[in-house]
Amino acid sequence: MTGPRFSRPGDEGGLRALWKRVFADSDLFLDTFFREIYVPGMAAVMEDGGTIVSAAYCIPFGMARYIYAVATAPEHRGRGCGKAVTLFAADGKDAYLCPASKELRRWYMDAMGALPASIRPAFTPTGALKPIPAEEYVRRREALLERVPHAEYSPGILALFALDGGFFEDEAGHICAVDREGSVRELLPCPPGGQIFLLALNGAPPIYWGLTLD
Repeated sequence: MTGPRFSRPGDEGGLRALWKRVFADSDLFLDTFFREIYVPGMAAVMEDGGTIVSAAYCIPFGMARYIYAVATAPEHRGRGCGKAVTLFAADGKDAYLCPASKELRRWYMDAMGALPASIRPAFTPTGALKPIPAEEYVRRREALLERVPHAEYSPGILALFALDGGFFEDEAGHICAVDREGSVRELLPCPPGGQIFLLALNGAPPIYWGLTLD
């Protein structure tokens, strides 16, 4: 096995194949991600015989950086690949990640010294929801978070989320992002309380974070 290294032009096919194998996301999702968000150099990869067998992406959310889609081919697991590509993708700089389970969260904390960085409150909108454009959502969100260190949403991130949900205003004037299952992924103004869902790598400070790509 060789690497890790940063991804290069021409790696897209191998990255997509590994992603599809590990996560089984739709072609539409992958098309949107690689068209709207991915650029060469965004991923850290390891190879075996020229085939990409492990990868992790470092995606900008404004000034913040998010480690996403850490994947290793099943036959190469247990060799430290996930840790290697995650740390290489972060490149020694501040970064955040959102593990998919409590077990993974504990692994990142134990293996990489990741620390709690943000909570996800139990979001409950008031009354009926009215759809609003993504551009309006971002404008109002930025005004509400003007004095709070926070992750920012690019057009690509909004396009990817739009495959799975939408943006709304409730009857109390709050704005919210809701996925296709009806789960409220973000509501602003943000209610107090909640549980840890985001971890910080390399000394990244606590930050308000709403939509991850999980």
